[in-house]
Amino acid sequence: MKVVLIKAPYLQIFGPMRKSAPRYFPLGLGYIAAALRQAGHDVVFLDPEIQGLTDQAFMQRIQSENPTLVGIGCATPNFMVAHQLAQQIKRALDVVTVLGGIHASSVPREILEHHPEFDVLVVGEGEETIVELAAAIASHGLDPQHLSTIKGIGYRHQHQVMLTPRRALRTDVDAIPFPARDLAGFEHYKSPAHLELGKRTANMISSRGCPARCTFCESWRTLGNKFRGHSPAYMLAEIEHLVETYGIEHIIFNDDTLTWDMERTRAFCELLLEKDLGISWFAFSRVDTVTRELLSLMKRAGCVSLNFGVESGDAHLLQVMKKGTTLDQARQALQWSREFGFKTLASFLFGLPGETRASIERTINFAIELNPNIALFNVLVPFPGTEVYARFPQFHTTDSRALAAFKTASAGGEPLFIAEGLTAKDLKRALVRANRRFYLRPTYLAEQLRWMTSLDVAKANLQGAVGLLRKTWQIASSRRYSDYG
Repeated sequence: MKVVLIKAPYLQIFGPMRKSAPRYFPLGLGYIAAALRQAGHDVVFLDPEIQGLTDQAFMQRIQSENPTLVGIGCATPNFMVAHQLAQQIKRALDVVTVLGGIHASSVPREILEHHPEFDVLVVGEGEETIVELAAAIASHGLDPQHLSTIKGIGYRHQHQVMLTPRRALRTDVDAIPFPARDLAGFEHYKSPAHLELGKRTANMISSRGCPARCTFCESWRTLGNKFRGHSPAYMLAEIEHLVETYGIEHIIFNDDTLTWDMERTRAFCELLLEKDLGISWFAFSRVDTVTRELLSLMKRAGCVSLNFGVESGDAHLLQVMKKGTTLDQARQALQWSREFGFKTLASFLFGLPGETRASIERTINFAIELNPNIALFNVLVPFPGTEVYARFPQFHTTDSRALAAFKTASAGGEPLFIAEGLTAKDLKRALVRANRRFYLRPTYLAEQLRWMTSLDVAKANLQGAVGLLRKTWQIASSRRYSDYG
């Protein structure tokens, strides 16, 4: 049958940083599309924001395709857009609407109770679920008797929300087909300004699940807490496919932690060196999942940039957030990374339970001490699915407009969770102070000039800097902010 998959628009949440925001191919929908196509369905992929479709053009395209099933993927901040799209589609067509993604996996009951525009929700890992669901709909429509046999979904029956048992996580991840990237032109997507500009870039994911228990992270809701990595051979095969089919020169690994299994990472790097594909790559890592030897090997195998989730310069807060790392591990990982010439990013988070003005200052000082190429400062967002969200019921809402406020400070979000003893003003002040103190150091500015390897890179970095300054100015000039002196 005809299936249309839609990525709900997202870029508008970035506000002044929109121009420099990354535009990644939606791998989740790409895997869903590949699974459906493998099962024999006719699949169309729409990313209206990236493809430049107006509302009218988008609806005309949907109507011209006349699908039996429409699947929409979204996160929490763009859920409002997703539900508006579903409403428009329902008014225009007699079609089954399915919602998937991390928000659907986090609060499925609440969505089904308050949003009739969605017929079915996919909860958790979706490839096997969507194939079974499509087969059931093709043969029996929304017959509840058949829906009840499909694991990992939510639906309504006689005005009651029905949630089937969650589907077991796949262990045979190497049997999953590559994402259906051919359904969306690569020219529509771009890497962040701080990565390998000028190189033809693709994003991929080499593993599923994160065993970490960070209280602020919700990724486990869809992919679980067990690390399930593709084999090095599978990883290499996908890269060879990208190089041969699309001329890819740079890979962005979107794994939560590429280096979680250090032996797998070592074997992958050795394969890359043996094949000598000439690609460069970027990865997210943790300061406790790298060694000096591994970093040396990764650099020789083409890794040029690493993002470490440091989060805090306060040892007690690292324990509170269940990060599982130490300050000394962060110091060591960043020192090794500088030694081997990596471009480093480090993320920091303000406003967790237990945060104080003193711990905020320690984090800013620690960021300056570590001196990564880029420091990413944010304020905690109590996303549905996180431990913080579960602990504080005042954030539980089904109002899609309220959910639009669940976005990071780097995307223009206002502080939602205010730790005891702090105010929203304190947290906004922390962001302004952190960015000013980190980025306006003369030594930092001088050091970054050596990374300006071309005019395009200089322009992209300037664009990112202007966006950051605009965002900082908006925070500093807002009514709820006062000068800190």
